[in-house]
Amino acid sequence: MASFTIKILENNKKIQTLITKALKKDIDKKMVQAANKMVRPIRILVRTSLNKQPEYIELDNGILAAHFGLPDGRNRIDRIIDTWVNNITVRTKKSFFRQQQISSGLSVGIVKRDYSDVLSEAASIVTTNKGQPLPWLEWLLKFGDQTIIRDFDISFNPIGRSRSGLAIMIQEPGGRWGVPPQFAGTATNNFATRALDDASDKLIDIIINSLKSTLRF
Repeated sequence: MASFTIKILENNKKIQTLITKALKKDIDKKMVQAANKMVRPIRILVRTSLNKQPEYIELDNGILAAHFGLPDGRNRIDRIIDTWVNNITVRTKKSFFRQQQISSGLSVGIVKRDYSDVLSEAASIVTTNKGQPLPWLEWLLKFGDQTIIRDFDISFNPIGRSRSGLAIMIQEPGGRWGVPPQFAGTATNNFATRALDDASDKLIDIIINSLKSTLRF
């Protein structure tokens, strides 16, 4: 029987470095695979959560459609949601070795902090019969309970021309109009942020399950 003797020329530190590099490369590859796997279910989850919000419902020929004068509120909010959903990204971070362990991570991008992704959309602005642009989405997302139009109020028994056919703005000295209080949103608390909060637990589940099925840990 033949016998062999193998002599390792590298020291322990060098061997550990080589093993770590090999593992890091494999983990980085699998993290990208996991990220790609979770994009679609995250998009479905976010769309579903946004569609359940009262604001979405009331923009479809409801009270918000009346207040903003939107004859096509459902179409407009669907286009806004399409932009958010299509812009969802999952980006991975390069793994690194620290304290005898390999660390990695990922980030999920959904809604821009300043909402510039949707506020630049044509659907976010409605034009009055006089040609005046009204940024209804910005009002809904950011203006809270501020007075937006002074000396005017809304009448739900429209006489004359009405964009939505549901209500009309009428001049009223001392009147004030703003987003209805129950829907008034701020930059950090509006129907989009609430939808994401509602979906947070399921979002975490999607991330964990995608990582588990890919990394097998």
